[in-house]
Amino acid sequence: KQELLDLLIKNDNTNWVVSCRGTYDIICGFMLKGLFEFSKIKQEILSDYSDYIHSTHFCVMENAYYMGRKYFFGIMPLRSYFGKPDKVKLENLDFRILKKLSTATRMKSTEIARQLNTTPKIVAYKIAKMQKQDVIKGFTISLNHEKLDISYFKAFFYLKDKLVRKNLLNYFIQEPNFIYAIDTIGNWEMEAEFEVFSTEEYYKLMDRLEEKFSETIKTVNTLLIE
Repeated sequence: KQELLDLLIKNDNTNWVVSCRGTYDIICGFMLKGLFEFSKIKQEILSDYSDYIHSTHFCVMENAYYMGRKYFFGIMPLRSYFGKPDKVKLENLDFRILKKLSTATRMKSTEIARQLNTTPKIVAYKIAKMQKQDVIKGFTISLNHEKLDISYFKAFFYLKDKLVRKNLLNYFIQEPNFIYAIDTIGNWEMEAEFEVFSTEEYYKLMDRLEEKFSETIKTVNTLLIE
């Protein structure tokens, strides 16, 4: 398992990979330009590790929404990703700045400029421009869940009708523990990620959800992110 995780982490197209407990042992996400790239990565993984993989499931991300940690900060503005944005042409320096920010969002312009052999003024201008172009949607934090005694879950929603996704999203926006929601095309119709401080809080959250949407949710598959 660790060997496969290391392989996925090293892949340039991987933007998210986690070990988990539940139906799946690993979840990963790729940023790709088309199906050919996806097929190539899939084949590479399956050909080398087919003896150790029982089953795989794939989906395409339609839209993604970030709702923030409302249990810390209250209701926050909803940020949406993907969808149908206007295409923006970036220069090589833009990509290099984004790479630095992706690993350390609090890195100062002076330090980025030093590492990229440019000036802080140019870096600041580039960042501001990418924010205006909606290339940079915002900055967030990554919590150490273990130190805060927080359990992090991902849920896959199998719905009777895709049209109810908007109702689910509105519900997630109001519920303080939900952080992310994703519209998908694939085996399931929607995903959500949430954080809780106890097993009891987890069961109460799931009971409220299933009671409110009992007529529209076929089933929910939840995984504990390690």
